[in-house]
Amino acid sequence: MDDERLTEFGNLLRRFANGGTRSPSFVKKIEDYLLANFSDTDLFDDLKEPLASYSPAGGLHVYDDSKLENVFRVALERISALCGGMGQAYLNLIDRYLAGEIAFADFGSMYWPMRRRFFDLGLWFEGKLGQEVDTFDTDVDVIGDTYMPIREEEFRRRCRIVAGELRRVLS
Repeated sequence: MDDERLTEFGNLLRRFANGGTRSPSFVKKIEDYLLANFSDTDLFDDLKEPLASYSPAGGLHVYDDSKLENVFRVALERISALCGGMGQAYLNLIDRYLAGEIAFADFGSMYWPMRRRFFDLGLWFEGKLGQEVDTFDTDVDVIGDTYMPIREEEFRRRCRIVAGELRRVLS
């Protein structure tokens, strides 16, 4: 999946999820884009049924606006992790630390250039993963802090949580 198509698709989903465009014709546009660009992906498998079942009138086994919004927010979380290989880059760094290849004291000096590089590209994580990464930034910030440092045991626990969220989104 190339980043440009993922970004364009993410923007379509975001327009619906943020309440901007909610109509059967717009959902059909999203479905057509998915079919044309991602028919052989997990993203297609995750979204084909909710899109096919969408109905603004609701009903049994039919997605209404709020249910489809929730499905799209989960998809946006995954799309954000896939763009630019961002999710895998974070996971690789955290896994290297957990495997003992990176020292606790050195983690921040490797993390922040990666984080800035993705921000400079306009990439960020969305959803629950985004919230975890935002709080993880604070954890990384206090490594080696003289006023209120994070203990390595606590940091390892946080790394495992963030790695678990990354795996959940990327699998």
